[in-house]
Amino acid sequence: ISNIFQTAPTGPLQPTTELRAGSNIKVVYKEPDIITSVGVNQANPVQMVVCTSREIVEINTAILMDPAFQSWTEEEATEERRGSRMKELERTAEDFLVVHGSAPLSDLSRSSLSDAHHGQSATGAILILRRGVTGVRQIESHPSLPYYLCGSEDGSVRMWEFGRNRAISTHRASQAGPCVSHLHFTAQGNKFGMADLGGNVSLYQFGYTSAASGPYQTLKCHNRAVYDFAFMSSSSFLATAGYSSDNRNVALFDFLVPPRKALIKSFYCHDGGASCLVYAPAHQLIISAGRRGEINIFDVRQRTLLRSIQAHGDSIKSLVMAQNEEFFISGSADGSVKVWDVSTPKMFSSFVDQHGRSSFFRGSGSGVQQLLLRPGRQLFSCGADGMVKWRTLADF
Repeated sequence: ISNIFQTAPTGPLQPTTELRAGSNIKVVYKEPDIITSVGVNQANPVQMVVCTSREIVEINTAILMDPAFQSWTEEEATEERRGSRMKELERTAEDFLVVHGSAPLSDLSRSSLSDAHHGQSATGAILILRRGVTGVRQIESHPSLPYYLCGSEDGSVRMWEFGRNRAISTHRASQAGPCVSHLHFTAQGNKFGMADLGGNVSLYQFGYTSAASGPYQTLKCHNRAVYDFAFMSSSSFLATAGYSSDNRNVALFDFLVPPRKALIKSFYCHDGGASCLVYAPAHQLIISAGRRGEINIFDVRQRTLLRSIQAHGDSIKSLVMAQNEEFFISGSADGSVKVWDVSTPKMFSSFVDQHGRSSFFRGSGSGVQQLLLRPGRQLFSCGADGMVKWRTLADF
């Protein structure tokens, strides 16, 4: 890879390994609608939450994750196999119950599974709960507790608990602000931030009571939109990715100082806007991605752009960083997912057609919508094809 350290490469880098999406991949959940976001219950990782434009769905994936029950890949998903899989689930689902409404698990009988195939997803995951909440754009799970935030097109931000039918708290009411673009908890889980398409980032104290307060600080970070952000050395030092009319689309802010002095550094980059970013604290790097498929790597100490690579042929929708910071992963509207070395950055692997572009049946959106990396190199993704997929990444 000869052009990896140049700032303006002529085309996408070629991967060390290129695999089709069906290689060693499992479909965890499937919907006829685009899936915009996915989260995991950090207190019980077999529970997941999935959101579409029409609803929020909580599922239990314990049986699918069990090595004794090999879930089919996309190529293997025949009707005959689905039928035999459903029978296996019915025989082995003693501990997994379908919940509709707010009834606690203890109140439900084993018989509810035997005649409730509507309680199974298309791939065998157990449906726990459906919430008729429309327009959810982003889900963010608490780092240690069984709660998650939902940010919606109507500007609302609500806190939910897995298995409970009603929202625990509302941190921003419907129509109280612009569309929510992203949510993030701090590593400790005591605070969280919200970005919106009005160009603002708001910081909140975490609260799981009905008397949850509004933001303790809001800052205008980009004059058109903020698409993503990352907490850095503290809950008050943030990096933002957005869209500004002067093309300063990645910026560093200190929320402890007065707003007029809060901007520490901004970077002219990502023509058309920066779509997402991640922070690598051990390397002191910010990695941002753009709407034209490019990835930029910034040195936080020197506050300079180290390198830029043309990573995808379309807008990059999601970035995730490995906990050990050995690699990061990008997902694009072109449907591909790519794995990169942080320090080089050499491309380790490319998974083409991970998520197909949406059809006119599914409205707007295309390709990969979100990536989620779990311990053990377990990579989850959701997309415009209405699927949540799971693979375990090999050693590089």
